[in-house]
Amino acid sequence: MAESGQQSAFISIYHKRVPVTAEMKIELHRMNSTLRAKMRKERRCAQKDYLQCCGDCLSCYWRRKGIYVSLDSLLDNNESQDDDEADKTMRRIDVLVSPDDVEKTVLMHEMWSAVYKYADSIVNHGALLFQLSENGLSNRKIAQLMGVNCRRIDRCVHR
Repeated sequence: MAESGQQSAFISIYHKRVPVTAEMKIELHRMNSTLRAKMRKERRCAQKDYLQCCGDCLSCYWRRKGIYVSLDSLLDNNESQDDDEADKTMRRIDVLVSPDDVEKTVLMHEMWSAVYKYADSIVNHGALLFQLSENGLSNRKIAQLMGVNCRRIDRCVHR
């Protein structure tokens, strides 16, 4: 809490004014801006007005699912909840890096089919766009192969 001699600014927390120093307010706005920019980039924040942002994305009314999807449900179907996060990560890396037995091959196939299905649900011909871009083709080359305008591919990819 700021002393009365140093109070030069207020912030609002749960609709109550809290006195802070000017430096604290600037730092709070800087952290809030960084977090909000990240959430807007990931399309998790639907609020366009900066002044409406409270800085707490977990309790925000404008919070959305975003453009990133977790594949943990595909990879961790029969694992207990109390496993260490590092162990889960190592198992995921092991599954993705060395598909030696049949189970791992089937798991990889299921994972990629889920990714392609999700890509198709987001964008028309999303799986094809994803496969071609993963093979290193540019948007211009993909547009030529599909017989559409390059701007259309750009809009689909950067949607």
